[in-house]
Amino acid sequence: MSKKSTLILILTILLIGLNLFASDISYNLARDVAYHKAVSAFGNSISLGSGIPYYDIEDNLMGYEFGISLVGKFPDDSQIFAMVREKRLILNELKSRGGFQDVAKLKKELAGIGKFGNIFVSANSADFPVPEYGEGLPHYYLQFDEAKEYAWDYVEGEPSLVCMYYLTPYLKWYKFSANGEEVFVRLHGSRCKEPDDISSIRLEKCPDAEVLEKKHMQLWEKIKKGDFSVLHGSRGGYIDSVPEYDWSYGCTPTASAMVMGYWDERGYDRLLDWYWNHLDPCNGVGLVFNMPNVQQELAIAMNTDTIEPGCGGTSINAIAGGHVVVPNNYNGYSFSAQTSPQGYTGNDFVWSWITGEIDAGRPFNWSLNYYWFQNQFIHHSTTVYGYTDDKYCILYNTWMWGEQHWYYYTYHGGVYSKDWVITVVPGGANSHKVTLITPDGGEIWQAGSIDTIKWTTNGGSIDHLKVEFSRDGGNNWQTLAANAPNTGSYAWYIQPDTLKTYRAKMRLSGYNPSNTLLGADGNAKDFTIQPAFSCTVTVTSPNGGEVWGVGEIHPITWTTTGTNPHHVIIYYSADGGLQWNTIITYPNTGSFNWTVPDDTTSTALVMVKALTQTNELIGEDISDNPFSIVATGVEEEASVTIPKPFSVFVSPVPMTDFVRFTINGNSSSKVYLYIVDITGRIVRTQEVDDYLVTWDGKDNFGKRVRSGLYIYKIHSGENRATGKIIKIR
Repeated sequence: MSKKSTLILILTILLIGLNLFASDISYNLARDVAYHKAVSAFGNSISLGSGIPYYDIEDNLMGYEFGISLVGKFPDDSQIFAMVREKRLILNELKSRGGFQDVAKLKKELAGIGKFGNIFVSANSADFPVPEYGEGLPHYYLQFDEAKEYAWDYVEGEPSLVCMYYLTPYLKWYKFSANGEEVFVRLHGSRCKEPDDISSIRLEKCPDAEVLEKKHMQLWEKIKKGDFSVLHGSRGGYIDSVPEYDWSYGCTPTASAMVMGYWDERGYDRLLDWYWNHLDPCNGVGLVFNMPNVQQELAIAMNTDTIEPGCGGTSINAIAGGHVVVPNNYNGYSFSAQTSPQGYTGNDFVWSWITGEIDAGRPFNWSLNYYWFQNQFIHHSTTVYGYTDDKYCILYNTWMWGEQHWYYYTYHGGVYSKDWVITVVPGGANSHKVTLITPDGGEIWQAGSIDTIKWTTNGGSIDHLKVEFSRDGGNNWQTLAANAPNTGSYAWYIQPDTLKTYRAKMRLSGYNPSNTLLGADGNAKDFTIQPAFSCTVTVTSPNGGEVWGVGEIHPITWTTTGTNPHHVIIYYSADGGLQWNTIITYPNTGSFNWTVPDDTTSTALVMVKALTQTNELIGEDISDNPFSIVATGVEEEASVTIPKPFSVFVSPVPMTDFVRFTINGNSSSKVYLYIVDITGRIVRTQEVDDYLVTWDGKDNFGKRVRSGLYIYKIHSGENRATGKIIKIR
């Protein structure tokens, strides 16, 4: 059966297995709606994929999400998943090992921006027909693999998809189950909730439900009669060139940073001074590339929670204050900001505020408060920079790349959304501006040579500039020139001992003769500095797939060619290369016996850096693939207790569904097989008379065990054999 057929079968089972009585819109009609809306939004040359069903929290069919191909026939699911996995592999490699890729461009390619679109169609005539549509692949394709991988940690056995839930355009969940256990995985942020948590969500009832339902049903009646013109909207107001940034510190600082980034290019050059790469503390996001400094400043000014697990929350009441503090207190401008009244049916969900801000040329933070969860209202911030005449907000949703269109309210089952417009009104502009021309990202410069930093300035009062360089993605800065004359260029002699870096950044600050800061700029994308001398380092062990136990001694080995290094520094990472721990500074002998630390992980890497006698970095290498550090929890029996004639052959390695033990020896005793997990618990015992033993991956209760490391022990008379098994999914 093809993967596409498998997906269709899964979706069919989902449709049959759940309560559909609340749904009165057929799949075929929903598909027609998706097609006509897609043609209206993207043009005639589109191809529609299969509808992916979503349900509400009471297991009623909510609607379908359709994929749209903008460049030919919509591909098979296997092709889409292969594309997503390939791009994600490159992105993860970039995070752990560096490189010359444009991260934003790669993420947009992964999302399918420019090639695909998505559209959600309701399955109930009481709901608005199309609550959202936009650029990029449906979320199912982008995040299914990660959601399933996350679910593995919460259930025993391989998770099976039960269904997907849709509460709002930004609140979607996967439901997985395995062996009677269930787990809910949120698509955005991979926040995992148990069933009792998701059932505690409380949505606020709409006092004007009949009015909204009547409006929606009238639209559906026209559609059922073949009048699809109700789906044909056009752009009403639009603000071009609003920048898009990666999620970091929370949706609210991210959304508001995009607004500040827009004004930075229009007379407020001090708002955004430079970019940096950092490990985000919230939600396990990991390394974030090219974050503007104003995003962190907004998080501080708004008192955004950036410490607690699942952090990133900001009070609606604090957003407008941040819109004033950052430009005025930090940068000397005179901005103002307002928070609209709460949107509801009585004020048409503050639509007049939405159109008024866009018509005035001002993008804004649109905060949407949908539901009550764990004793607090949960809201989400987006950046709105346009609207359509059929009342969609054109926005960046901060989680997924690309332009999205969200209807200006949501409604389902008597529950509606509330929204707020938080404005940004600029003031105190000046004409001074600094623009960094070179390096702008992607350049490869050589230590020991001269390269030219170039810029332009506007305004006439910038007398000199401070030129700064960072080799670690903007976390630490070195001043190259404190008073470089404003000639438009600075010849930088890159010292021969400058360490190699593929995450170099530059920033410029322009001052008048009185040293008043008038403008600043930096490169958003990294550039590279190559060392003056070169040495090719190759890590040969561990190089991927090894399983090393805590406390064991294993050799780290490497080779070097080219310039002979004086010594090396050996590091290891337990998190796939995000953070590195020094093991030792050691002579370049090609081998070091390492006592494996108590830092269990399945994503360990080793890095070897080669240096000259003056500590100049001339080469480095990292394990090609991760290896595992495990705590066995049991003592392996010494091999000396195994008589020479007695041996065990294990196949396949690693195991998936089963593993066979072929025993060679002259013992006539029965054979006992013990499977022990890493805590020392015996999970399976088998007694056989034959010298071929098969373990089916199940415990003594017939339940399939989880993937990971296991110890096998085989006893036959006086003969003993012990070893490791790796079970993969």
